[in-house]
Amino acid sequence: MALAHPTLNAEQRDAVAIDHFLDALNDAEFALKVRQRAPASLVNALRVALQLEAWYRDANANSTTGQPGRRGSTA
Repeated sequence: MALAHPTLNAEQRDAVAIDHFLDALNDAEFALKVRQRAPASLVNALRVALQLEAWYRDANANSTTGQPGRRGSTA
């Protein structure tokens, strides 16, 4: 990002990087959920996306097996 946009400050570069990251997800609903959490940096956006993805996978696995979710577990 610094090489592509050398005139932007760090905060502006992060905003552009977050937008490009979310656009690359190719899932508007998922991207919106990440945006709603207002990540302040690309690292935070990635962390939120990974956390949401883990929750979705756990919920889908539990719905197909009929198993209740495990509270307090981290993926």
